[in-house]
Amino acid sequence: MTAGPTDAIWIDGIPWIIDGRILLPRSMPHAIGTVDRQKVRKVLSATGSLLARWTTTWNREQSEWWWTCCDDKDYDIERIPVKNARRDIRKGLRCCRVRRLSLDEYGTLTYDVAAEATRVSKHRLILASDSEQHRRGIYTMAERCETEIWGAFADDRLAAYAVCLLADNAVSVCTVRSNPLLHNYCPNNALFYEITRHYLRERGKLYITNGSRTLLHPTTINDFLLRMGYRRIYCRLNTELSATARTILHSQVGRWGKYVGAAALLGPRWANIEAFFKLMEISRTFGPAD
Repeated sequence: MTAGPTDAIWIDGIPWIIDGRILLPRSMPHAIGTVDRQKVRKVLSATGSLLARWTTTWNREQSEWWWTCCDDKDYDIERIPVKNARRDIRKGLRCCRVRRLSLDEYGTLTYDVAAEATRVSKHRLILASDSEQHRRGIYTMAERCETEIWGAFADDRLAAYAVCLLADNAVSVCTVRSNPLLHNYCPNNALFYEITRHYLRERGKLYITNGSRTLLHPTTINDFLLRMGYRRIYCRLNTELSATARTILHSQVGRWGKYVGAAALLGPRWANIEAFFKLMEISRTFGPAD
């Protein structure tokens, strides 16, 4: 186990990061092979992380774990089967101009969009405390991995943006925000169409994804992407638990907590507990650990 200059922890040639006390691989899921669980357990113990989570067996038969991706090398508007999706893409392309944003432009243009999206969202979105923290965050991200930012402009106003991370010849869209006041211009349709076509057809990437399935509540973004010509790629979920996480699991708090008002008492922390138990429920569908 070694730590790199960008705070990555290397296990068997794969960089891992700790996010919210969860150990996650930074490599894209198709690039992950056999993982030495003993080494993972040592990292969990040394860092105080609660658990490790990773994906293997990419593009397997249907399962309870999937990533929403597009890997159509001939991706084009006429290949999208949903008529309404094609209509909204065409409207978005008429009304919006999609282009790359520099890091400096991200710092000056995107915070207001993120703030407005957070204000109206039904889900818990993370928003920096101010525009300066927002700006510093993208520079930190760009130091850790190859980062590209795209924006869709309507009437010269930034209507939507996406932050893309490039690794292992694939693309992960890690952040998407749009201004709800400009949704009638269909900026998200134009944005995703252009970046999907760009990465798959012009740069030959293996796939573009917005990540793995959600654990609690379905999000509209995944249904949106399926209409845009994306698909579910099924794979295997792998987990390794710390002693603390095993204690929480065996306590069955996720089962009885809802009957004693744990959600009201713990607030957002209860959602994390529910997500943990859902993760373990999914993990058990794959049988014993490899």
